[in-house]
Amino acid sequence: MLALFDLDNTLIDRLAAFKRWAADHVVTDVVAAIGHILDESARRGPIA
Repeated sequence: MLALFDLDNTLIDRLAAFKRWAADHVVTDVVAAIGHILDESARRGPIA
């Protein structure tokens, strides 16, 4: 088991912590990146 001690000295499971972080951040970051790509495409207009 991969584990580490958090700042308050509680033992935390690194994999579980990563899964929680990814669930909160990765999807949000991917959606933001797709939004940026779509905005840039709309700004540039159709490909000639």
